[in-house]
Amino acid sequence: MCTTPVPGPLRVGRTIALAALATLGLAAGTASAAPVHWSFEDGTTEGWRLIAGVPTGPLVDDRPRQRLHRGIPANREGRFNLTTEGRTPLDAVYDRIPDNLRGMDLVGLLGPGPSASTATLESPRFTLERPVVSLLAAGGTDRDAYVSAHLDDGTEIARTTGGPTEVLGYRQLDLSRWIGRTVFLRVVDRETGPWDLVAIDDVRANVPAMPRDLRARRVRGRAVVTWTPLTEPGIAGYRVEHASRRTGPFTALRGGLVRAGRVEDPGAPRDAERFYRVTAVATDGTESEGNVGLLRRVLELRARGRTVTYAGDRLSAIAFPVGAIGSGGVVLFGDGTRNQSWIFNIDGELTSIFPGRREAMVPNSFLAVRARPRGGTATVRALQTTPEGAFAPMRSLSFQGEYPLARYRFIDEQLPVEVREEVTSPTIPGDIAASSYPTALTTVTVRNPGSEPVEVSLLATQQNAVGLDGRGEVTGPQRRSSPAYGANVTELAEDADGATLRMRGCRAGRIVDLGVRCNGSLALSLLHPRASGTASWATSAALLHDFRDDGTVRGPRTARSPAPGRTVDGALSATVELAPGETVRFPVVFSWYVPTGPLREFGGQGQAYTTRWRDAFDVHAEVLREREDLERRTRAFHAAMHDTNIPQYVLDRVTAPISVLRSPTVFWARNGFFGGWEGFGCCTGMPTHVWHYAQSGPRLWPQIGRMWVSQWLDATSPEGLIPYRYTVPTFSMDGQTGVLLSAYRYVQDSGDLAWLRARWGTIASAMEYVVRNHDPDMDGLLTGPQPTTLDTTETGTGSWLGTLYLAALRATARMATLTGDEARATRYARIARAGGPAQDALLFNGEYHSEKPEAGVPNSVAYGDGAIDDMLLGQWWSSMLGLGELYDRSRMRASLRALYRHNFREDFLGDSPFGAQREWRVYTAPEEAGLLLMTWPRGNRPPNPPRYTDETWNSFEFSTAATMIQQGLLGEGLRIVRASADRADGRLRTDVFLGNCGTGDGTGNPFADGECGQWYGRTMSSWSLLTALQGSTVDIAEGRLGFDPAWRPGDHRSFFTAGEAWGTFAQVRRSGTQIDELHVRSGALTVRRLDLVTARTGRVVARVRVRRAGARAPGPAVTARTVRDGRQVAVLLPQTVLRAGDRLAVTVG
Repeated sequence: MCTTPVPGPLRVGRTIALAALATLGLAAGTASAAPVHWSFEDGTTEGWRLIAGVPTGPLVDDRPRQRLHRGIPANREGRFNLTTEGRTPLDAVYDRIPDNLRGMDLVGLLGPGPSASTATLESPRFTLERPVVSLLAAGGTDRDAYVSAHLDDGTEIARTTGGPTEVLGYRQLDLSRWIGRTVFLRVVDRETGPWDLVAIDDVRANVPAMPRDLRARRVRGRAVVTWTPLTEPGIAGYRVEHASRRTGPFTALRGGLVRAGRVEDPGAPRDAERFYRVTAVATDGTESEGNVGLLRRVLELRARGRTVTYAGDRLSAIAFPVGAIGSGGVVLFGDGTRNQSWIFNIDGELTSIFPGRREAMVPNSFLAVRARPRGGTATVRALQTTPEGAFAPMRSLSFQGEYPLARYRFIDEQLPVEVREEVTSPTIPGDIAASSYPTALTTVTVRNPGSEPVEVSLLATQQNAVGLDGRGEVTGPQRRSSPAYGANVTELAEDADGATLRMRGCRAGRIVDLGVRCNGSLALSLLHPRASGTASWATSAALLHDFRDDGTVRGPRTARSPAPGRTVDGALSATVELAPGETVRFPVVFSWYVPTGPLREFGGQGQAYTTRWRDAFDVHAEVLREREDLERRTRAFHAAMHDTNIPQYVLDRVTAPISVLRSPTVFWARNGFFGGWEGFGCCTGMPTHVWHYAQSGPRLWPQIGRMWVSQWLDATSPEGLIPYRYTVPTFSMDGQTGVLLSAYRYVQDSGDLAWLRARWGTIASAMEYVVRNHDPDMDGLLTGPQPTTLDTTETGTGSWLGTLYLAALRATARMATLTGDEARATRYARIARAGGPAQDALLFNGEYHSEKPEAGVPNSVAYGDGAIDDMLLGQWWSSMLGLGELYDRSRMRASLRALYRHNFREDFLGDSPFGAQREWRVYTAPEEAGLLLMTWPRGNRPPNPPRYTDETWNSFEFSTAATMIQQGLLGEGLRIVRASADRADGRLRTDVFLGNCGTGDGTGNPFADGECGQWYGRTMSSWSLLTALQGSTVDIAEGRLGFDPAWRPGDHRSFFTAGEAWGTFAQVRRSGTQIDELHVRSGALTVRRLDLVTARTGRVVARVRVRRAGARAPGPAVTARTVRDGRQVAVLLPQTVLRAGDRLAVTVG
């Protein structure tokens, strides 16, 4: 325990007051034991002696983060801990790692490295009065690096280690046989190899053991706190306290001690969280350290909810990107500022280092408003809550983001007007060209709520940043200096529509070497008939004076870099008088064109948008011409998405990952290659085992799906191996089967049979590769080594990879039929039919599906009888593609229930004072909920488990939750989604794994999920939540759509996509009749068959009507027939083409 006083009444090792002792039936003169506690908080070893070895570093450590996994905070208790870690030959390298690489997994990159440091440390002796010694421990191999307990004569009586990790884990030594004896502890480090380090902290003895397994839950509406009672003698009872925060202060729940391992709290609120701290109190008056548990507030999982408004500390993580699909854009922050560094194409694994969110910002580029009541003085505020040079900020703001629309509401009592700002980029599903403008559209809305006229002005200022690389900082006087500057020219143009700043640098148009980027251009327009501006301004104070004076900025129409390494800043303004109650809207458009960027190691160079336009001025001119239509269509998409009764938190999780497509995670090269990293800042080669999960892009824009699959197939070897990374010609089982399933998804979404016929040979070769190498006897059971997304190699058959294999077989059989390859269609279908029952029988352990690994495969791992969150990933794919059930449905439901029971944690508290020990990267705070990748409910964890077992990944949570919803476990699926949403509440969290192979500069951003880098590609699996809730399938070639809503089937309404068409699907059931309606809002859709599910069986009649766009009433009935199979009804139509605005209604009864 650190020396800072602990909140609340608890003090470790304290003696209970005499009055309290009397209530326990203890004599007042009862002697108390002498508690032992080494916290090392005075910065010394506190009496521990070095008795052997040669340490190469300090024995007491205070580094705030771990040395090797630099992204993980040091989870010691307090500031210091004892360590034998010393220094390694690699430390000189580690110490030079810059701060923005602090999250790099140096263990994975370089290994922990050998160390010459050795040390054996011995504690002072003490008399053992209670049976348990507890401590935090890290490192050690149980051979020559460990922590041990000894009798006074040196006899070892117990031993533990922290394992191959720097994470300090809670350990207890049972010394019950030696109570009353003199004992001491040793830290032994006689090794010089990897993981020889041993670190300890917070060592406690002669106090009761801490109560374990602390849980707080609501049982039939009542708050119940439980824990495992101690078996050691002399326990008088348990002190239970509560608080509104994990750190206290804590208040006693009841007057006396609780004698059992359970207590109820009738005063627990339903609408707020409550933390409980439980300590064990001994009859001698000593008290254990406290364990903390959490009772979560009652969650409304099925309420529609409202648009989330972020304010206060819930703005700190906001980072909302806008721009072109396939290229980084402008990032909007929660304080109203924005970072334009992404427009300079900072993607690229060889050069991509995740920067801090405010690194490399383009200075002097902001908006400001001026308001002057008639006869009064003018007030000027920057549209942000941080000062901007001489410009004062707004007092506060709130933010709403529903991708792709971002909205600010500014609050400042000194302003006599109301100010709002909306920012977006054109986002139109089915039209990738219209969604790929390198532009940001801003509208500032000002309303006069008063009773007197107010003169209102808007200022938009922009630095000519042409030449920057998006990495270095702009410095110097007025923040205009950079080595990249010196050839900058800004020109002012004015016309009847508004004013524009045209910014350029040097004119070279070719792809040039890294660091030479002067051939771009920028454009900024303020669209108002009275807009004017200046191509340059001198100082922030001078600009403020000019703007405050009359709301108009004036200056030269052309400005150039005044010297090498310098640039200029331009500004635009417009003024209007608002009558009482009147509103004005100021559109501001910012466009960019930057053809160069880092040299990529795969895919291609440059930007695809440079094939459509010559410079930013071409982009800008087209955007200005089409702006109203682009905004209308973008708003129509947003409106359709939110014209639903699906809960808001689900919509937010579904739509937010679209932003990945506008982040440096992806690139769309000039040669047409659409590539990506795993996440922004990490992991090259667009790995198939990550990107096959991504549904958002291909579902909204099938062209993206075609590009991805075509590129993967183009990389296929003659033997049929699809490289799991473009830069690594290695097989991945989940990646290769995922590509095959992605190919079938594209065929269904596009109806592009010509593409399929052209690619069929490669697709068949890839399927044959899997069968030949991993199922040679074609019984549907996998064999051999199978590399996976967990960066390890599985063997044998497990339900995770096994169901992917079965789904890929079924999908490839369908594609074989479409191409006329009946021999392969028959063979693949036969293997799948045999494999499903065989896998189901082999892998179901009575509770859930597991894995049967093969023995003797070198360098392999196994999860064996573990519960893995993606245990039915192939079924996730199969349900989306309409391929049917792969295993027995009742067993799959049982598996998913067990998975939820064992892997979903309402919190990570209650196991130790520091929450659950997490061996791998920490993405969730102890008080947050999440789904663990793996658990071993039966305690039989293999000695060689996969990596990342105790991590929580949003991407896997999305796919697992969708699978649960597909299989009828709606409540469980929604709870997992809600946990993800609650973690993305806008509050920046930095006590997690940071940096490139982690969460960048922290988690909590609702518009970016970190895993191995921010804006992680796999998080686009979230789109499957929507398709699962509506139970949708699509096959454009057949003109076939299917819906079986899991969400409110009696009153369902949601957004759907079908190829390049999209709109709203609705289903209502009442009085034995079911009405299903498709409202097409964009694109064209040919329908020949609708597959529906009714509430009951029996004969049905379907009545079909179509109401065309603009018509007041439906047209004549469409002749249709039905085919019934239980509750499933196929409605067969003559070919019916629906266009934007058309509605097709089917009444079944």
